[in-house]
Amino acid sequence: MKRQLALARDHGDGDDALIPGIPHDLALLCLARLPSRSQAKHRCVSVLWKQALESRTLSSLRLQLNILETHILLCFMSPSSCPQRSLSWWVIDPICVRYYPIMHASLPLNGNGFRSIASTTPGQVLFLEHFHFTRFDLFRRQNVWPCPPPLLTSRSGFASAAFDGHVYVAGGYIYNDYTLVYIAGGYIHGGRAQRYQFNNNNRGPLRSVERLDCTGMSKWERLPDMQYGRAGAAAVAMDGKLYAIGGGQHEESECSGEVWDPKKQEWLLVPQLWPSQVFGHSTAKVVVVMGRLLAIKEPANEIMVYEVATGLWKSIGCVPLGTFCSADAVNSLFFCRLFGVGNELWVLVQSELSDDLLDQDHVDGDGIWIEQRELATQDVFFLACMPFSGGLLAWRRLPYCFDGSFRLLSSATIPI
Repeated sequence: MKRQLALARDHGDGDDALIPGIPHDLALLCLARLPSRSQAKHRCVSVLWKQALESRTLSSLRLQLNILETHILLCFMSPSSCPQRSLSWWVIDPICVRYYPIMHASLPLNGNGFRSIASTTPGQVLFLEHFHFTRFDLFRRQNVWPCPPPLLTSRSGFASAAFDGHVYVAGGYIYNDYTLVYIAGGYIHGGRAQRYQFNNNNRGPLRSVERLDCTGMSKWERLPDMQYGRAGAAAVAMDGKLYAIGGGQHEESECSGEVWDPKKQEWLLVPQLWPSQVFGHSTAKVVVVMGRLLAIKEPANEIMVYEVATGLWKSIGCVPLGTFCSADAVNSLFFCRLFGVGNELWVLVQSELSDDLLDQDHVDGDGIWIEQRELATQDVFFLACMPFSGGLLAWRRLPYCFDGSFRLLSSATIPI
């Protein structure tokens, strides 16, 4: 932060002062604390304010002061019964407690080979369509340049996370070079015992990792390989390190995780980071809340917290879906996705009908193979709790509802 403020002092005072009578570095700190919802009108105060509010210096200050707000970007695909499949985009603003659709010609219109990836640049998200990236600004509602170049290794089913000024991409499969293989065993949310995995024409999942510097958006940098190949893994940033969890092709790698230390420039293998005796063969669904790792244990929808000191997962409660669902949906199958919003855990819930209405196999925007079903009329909704407030988890339903006939294709948590 001292370096950022030292650069700010070069502007001096006088006619170019942001706030007359106040040193430039203090004025920048004042602007950095303005809530995101008011920045649009404050840009109209003067040219200097507009330049300051859009500057990278201010974004860096907000990040270092830990006052960045979080918005959630959701992408839904229309049901197969629609004559023409299309995508719909929604943004959730937790601070203002509102949600709204985004309609713009530059947004992807179909879900073929599509993926949304969070960026470290406030208010921006990366869209990957097949081989090409675009960069979209949620406030301006338009593409911004420069756009990132293609990945060094074109891949699908990879894990991604954004932190420390970089976007990380780990594992996956060579793009368009895999098939879906049925495997006996496992489960899907209380349905018949079955699961699927990728078959990459005997090549196996990738061990390679790359990262993009979000400052220049000019090139991807190859990092040391992970110890195991992983596809469909979960990736989160915690304590200045990158965690790649699950996604292996055999027991040893499926139950493990790896931690990237940027300072040491190496991967550390954590053998039982996703133990099968706890989570079975389910896909890792992990999020960080208040600097701690949380996961959901399916099909019981049990919330687990990872104790770093002991290397064990501990149950802290369950998601009471029956309490918040309609009577006709209590016995339905459920798909859940986790989000960390401040000191709260948010769970997106989408109900599905029984197996006899199986439609077709489908891979979602985050590279996870799922069964595509005709959805029940139950809305897509959010539940929230404060997992570390002490005592039992107190869940509440949030005022965000979406059409249950639309499939959630992809999501991203965007710093603002």
